Amino acid sequence: MPLVCMDVVEGRRTPEQLRLMADTVQEVMLDVITTPPRDRYQIGTEHPPSN
Repeated sequence: MPLVCMDVVEGRRTPEQLRLMADTVQEVMLDVITTPPRDRYQIGTEHPPSN
């Protein structure tokens, strides 16, 4: 069960774009490293532009 951490700059992506990013990462993990379909270990963190 792989863990994916996604860090983005706060306010630069819409909620829809963030969801699409997470869904795309999941699809790639299913296709490339054959993770079980229900395993979705993702952490998404938004950081202020100053960090």
